[in-house]
Amino acid sequence: MQRELFDMPESPDVILLDYVATLVANGHERSKYAGRGRPYTAWIEQERYREWLVALLRQTPAKVLLVTARSQKYREPTVARMREQLGGWMPAECYFNLADCQPPEAKRAACEQLIFPKYGLPADTKYLALESNASTRAMYARIGVYATPVPYGRQVWSELPAVPACA
Repeated sequence: MQRELFDMPESPDVILLDYVATLVANGHERSKYAGRGRPYTAWIEQERYREWLVALLRQTPAKVLLVTARSQKYREPTVARMREQLGGWMPAECYFNLADCQPPEAKRAACEQLIFPKYGLPADTKYLALESNASTRAMYARIGVYATPVPYGRQVWSELPAVPACA
């Protein structure tokens, strides 16, 4: 159903969830683990998640899709870590970076090739992207998806944002 121009903000139908700096709470610590002679999987084993965000995502009726710039080669350990740490909640689907390209290009390809054909175009489906990367948020805006970063530090949301009518 196409949204009217003057509709009020609405709850999203689909949430595109960034992984590394959105779902992961301690992404800023990555440099302590990655490199330095350690495999990248050592970092994955240290990732902690934003519990307040997981609680909100657990309650939403929206379909939550993980869309990450992380390489497909780390899919298995990343998904295993989420299964171990997220208390039974998981995104409905996980889309990893198939071409090892930059985040905006990887996520645009996932949207255009895999997500929009399945869930509908932004003109017909209310998408909310929870996205840390400013360049990726700009890309989402260009393709008609409302994107916002999550709060950092001690600030948290009490509810997920609505999708503006003009998104």
